Amino acid sequence: MTEIFGFNPVWEALQSHSTVRKVVMTEEEKERLKQIRDLAEKRRIPVETISREEFRKAFGGKKQWVMALVEEPFAKLEDFVSRLSPDPASLVLVLDQIQDPQNLGSILRTAEACGVQGVAISLHRTAPFSPAVYRSSAGAALHLNLYQVPSLGSFFRLLKERGFWIAGTDSHRGEDIFKAKVNFPLAVVLGSEGWGVRPLILKRCDFLLKLPMFGKVNSLNVSVACGAVLYELRRRQRELGLI
Repeated sequence: MTEIFGFNPVWEALQSHSTVRKVVMTEEEKERLKQIRDLAEKRRIPVETISREEFRKAFGGKKQWVMALVEEPFAKLEDFVSRLSPDPASLVLVLDQIQDPQNLGSILRTAEACGVQGVAISLHRTAPFSPAVYRSSAGAALHLNLYQVPSLGSFFRLLKERGFWIAGTDSHRGEDIFKAKVNFPLAVVLGSEGWGVRPLILKRCDFLLKLPMFGKVNSLNVSVACGAVLYELRRRQRELGLI
């Protein structure tokens, strides 16, 4: 179970398929709090009302005076894979050891905005699903098809059985994404902030891509790179008439 805070994350939790166990808010009846209360009651989710002082003592700060207790949104493997269509318009995102919660949340927000069919997240050496992840994703994490992957090698085999190509991202050996031939449907692998996708994982990819650098720096923050890669792929799919 995870505590999430703030108007937008709690609102998105209540509108998503997530299991929300309880909502806690303060007595002050701001319009946004009223909307959250009404939606929670409509879904028959318990709402606890406490004072601001009690909220501070329980949760350590203001946090827009609202909290929801939710179950982690990870699907079982069979459910995750069953939602992946081999249609050429499909995109899947695979995250290999993303350790910063702000980056993880930002990536999930971008993934949802780009309409990816699923996000697979490596189980080990990855940021836990904390309030910071939900906050930086602006609640988008609660709308995604998510799976925690114990073994990326085995997972790649399942993706290929579903008809997906695997594209790793590598700033050294990858081909310029603006020039490369790209096959669809596609699963894109992004790596950790410090060292990128692990070499063993890169060897299992069908091809490698990179974003060209036009300035003096040689890399981008992983969440920024995620946005650039996904939107270029969506642009390519639109150009091909796939979306």
